[in-house]
Amino acid sequence: MVALKREKVRALVGRRTLIPTAGEGVTLRLDLTHAVIPELRAALDEELAMVAARPVEGLVAPLRLATGADHVQLALEPIHGGALRLADMLRGLGRRGEGLGDGLAAALTATATQLCHKIHLGPGHAGAPRAHAALHPGTLLLTPAGTVALLGCGLPGVDGLLIPAEPEPELQSAAPELMRGQRPDALSDVYALGALYLTLLSGQPPWGGRSEGEIRAALGRGQVPPLPGALPDPRPSLVTLLRRALAPTPGDRFPTALALGQAISRELKDSGQPRASAETLTRMLATAVPADALRGPEILLGRPAPTAAGPAPTEGDLHRGWSMVLQEPGSSPSGPTLPRPAEVMTAPTSRPTPPAT
Repeated sequence: MVALKREKVRALVGRRTLIPTAGEGVTLRLDLTHAVIPELRAALDEELAMVAARPVEGLVAPLRLATGADHVQLALEPIHGGALRLADMLRGLGRRGEGLGDGLAAALTATATQLCHKIHLGPGHAGAPRAHAALHPGTLLLTPAGTVALLGCGLPGVDGLLIPAEPEPELQSAAPELMRGQRPDALSDVYALGALYLTLLSGQPPWGGRSEGEIRAALGRGQVPPLPGALPDPRPSLVTLLRRALAPTPGDRFPTALALGQAISRELKDSGQPRASAETLTRMLATAVPADALRGPEILLGRPAPTAAGPAPTEGDLHRGWSMVLQEPGSSPSGPTLPRPAEVMTAPTSRPTPPAT
């Protein structure tokens, strides 16, 4: 059976309802359309079962699921105390023309390479290779504890439900072979990780303010994003590393995401740049995030949370930028009241709390 593609998800799902559950995370209910093709429904159910049966530490993905004739319910893992998408942090820094600094950018990207490596080692769908296929700063999350999590699990159908649609960021980090219609794989993820590293270093997307047409044309000609002018510190070893990660030909890149992460850490050490600790991440979060962006027990995996007077997420918000939001205990989202996840979910799994790095 062919894996369910992201672009088919919108046609598959009708209404989306976010259900806050104090202390247990959040449940996402997906009401399926009446015109769902049986083959697509079977592909989605198969991918959901694979994710729930094999949770991976550090990946934000469904913990439990329940399916019905006309709906799917996912119990999603909480990130306690709020989390910030790196995309939102970069928007603030980008206005000042800054990146995150070498040590912090290296630490975050190296962690992302480790999480992607776990995806690449996981089981594929119907023999297809596993790939995240949507890496950009909007899918990397920084928690107040100084840990990093990655939104998505490397299965197209599930990630199509969890990752907000952001065509421009995805195009900014898209490998050239994807523009030729090739399927995403581990090496296209390596390219995207290189683009992520460049973005975190410079505070700007790899292709800057170029239009979609200009980016596609540059990728078609086999061009590499502008280097070294975009880098605050264009030292030769860093430029060489980025050129390899962003090589137009897949075989010229680092062979694995893990190899890229190791090269990033080694280059940082050899260049004498200071490394970033968990305390550095926590301090960066505290100083770079507006006070109203983190509000108590809210889970933030999309745009900054609404203020107390702001509207709650509604139907359709998932694909307009929201991924999941857990509001204050006692508040209710729009939509029907449904049972707590513990009462409706099956196939429970457990996942250890990721250690601070």
